[in-house]
Amino acid sequence: MFSPTPYFKNKEIQSLLNTSKLVSLDLNGLIVDDEPVQVMATNKVFSPYGVTINNEYWITNCVGKNAHKFFEKIIKDFNIDNHPEIKPVKELVSLKNRYYIELIKEKLSTIVREGVLEFIDYINSKVFFRKAIVTSAEPEELEAIAGEKGLNITGLFDILITGADVKKSKPDPEIYLKLIEKSRTAPEFIIAFEDSEAGVKSATKAGIRCIAVPNRFTKLQDFSSATLVISNLTQDAEIIRENNLVITRIKAQKRSNKLREIEKLMAKGNKFLSTRVPIMCGAMTWVSDVHLVRAVNRAGAFGVLASGNMPPEQLESNIDELKKTDKIFGVNLITIAPNFQNHLEIACRKKVSHIIFAGSYPKASEVKKAKDSGAKVLCFAPTQQIADRMVSFGADGIILEGSEAGGHIGPVSTVVLIQQFLFEMREIPIFIAGGIASGKMVLHLLLMGAAGVQMGTRFVLSKECTAHQKFKEAFIRAQARDAMATPQFDSALPVIPVRALKNKGMKNFAKLQLELLKKLEEGKIDRTQA
Repeated sequence: MFSPTPYFKNKEIQSLLNTSKLVSLDLNGLIVDDEPVQVMATNKVFSPYGVTINNEYWITNCVGKNAHKFFEKIIKDFNIDNHPEIKPVKELVSLKNRYYIELIKEKLSTIVREGVLEFIDYINSKVFFRKAIVTSAEPEELEAIAGEKGLNITGLFDILITGADVKKSKPDPEIYLKLIEKSRTAPEFIIAFEDSEAGVKSATKAGIRCIAVPNRFTKLQDFSSATLVISNLTQDAEIIRENNLVITRIKAQKRSNKLREIEKLMAKGNKFLSTRVPIMCGAMTWVSDVHLVRAVNRAGAFGVLASGNMPPEQLESNIDELKKTDKIFGVNLITIAPNFQNHLEIACRKKVSHIIFAGSYPKASEVKKAKDSGAKVLCFAPTQQIADRMVSFGADGIILEGSEAGGHIGPVSTVVLIQQFLFEMREIPIFIAGGIASGKMVLHLLLMGAAGVQMGTRFVLSKECTAHQKFKEAFIRAQARDAMATPQFDSALPVIPVRALKNKGMKNFAKLQLELLKKLEEGKIDRTQA
């Protein structure tokens, strides 16, 4: 995506980076120039069989390829498959990895490629970039190079994919197709950095743009499928070769201009939520758990933990668990829940970043208490009058929730609320909720002035949501008209409406109301009992 502060001085290289949401780096040969170490470890494995691999053989047959594949080739090429002491390939690769790890400990500081750590620092400092390492290497190699005892950078990356995660190695596109699936990012918004021909072909076959950064072992390989070939990963990197660059430049500029405008529209909400996209996952009791909050946060949106009326000690435990990995997340507090005051006390004491009042509206003193804890405070508003009141209480942001939402709803539609309040209020961030399910709708609301949106039901259907599969399937089968609000038959028996799919429970609830109203009329029960 668009970055206000460029890293590369070369505008062509920076332009490709600016039009990306996810930046993927190879490991061996790109982050570290470790080919000599790989050769040494491989020769140590095959020396008992009288085999020595030279650089020429290594460059031609091994660079950028999976160890199991090129070990099979070595055994065949040097006719040692019938050697009486030859071990299975799996054991040989494991032995090579052990030797490699021993050697890398000694040489790591001397083989890090120029500019790579500075580049990683740059992309890590920009919240709109997701980051991945995609390597054919084994997990042990990744840990030795990038783990805590190595460069200690794996924690900076959102996604790590190794040769152990796929069946086919580069140049097959499987490993990058895995990245697309795991990141849920369209290939046109991913930029891959590779040092080898095999790596470049793997990325481009998956539809991903790839910048080749050759090293001394790969500089003569065929990089014709790469989008760009550059000298290194320093700020002064130069373009060595351009491939279809005129077309790429035009497309990149158009995409960059569009993304720049979208970035501007999202800026207010992203700043308030500390997100890449200003989309809140609505708190759904027993659904918006620690697992879903983490998954939403990892995707660049804003996860909200639902407190419902859970035991206070459980809420405290959930917050503690989340804080191990996430500094920014919301806690939704139901003001009409019996445990509300305990929940508010815990959220304030635990210094959560965002407190969201829901269910009904909070007292001014409760809003103040939350703000005094250092939290940003959001309040739900189902009507213009309540929205105005929450602003006067000191709310930092408002969630306008229309009657199209799921769960407890107010009496006014989202479209009406937008016209009554959103168009008139510009002082604080306004997030829109109720009936939103597509990116196009989100963009329209941003254009209208919303800081962002909240979606609930849409996240229920995600793979990361732990709700029962049959529960998800009920939503998938449903039509829009299948959702309805619980009716209120008489003001003598008030009902806070809940919008849900028509089912047996909804019918039974309606029958129960009629039975209670009849008993109330007959004097068999009083209003409180009803």
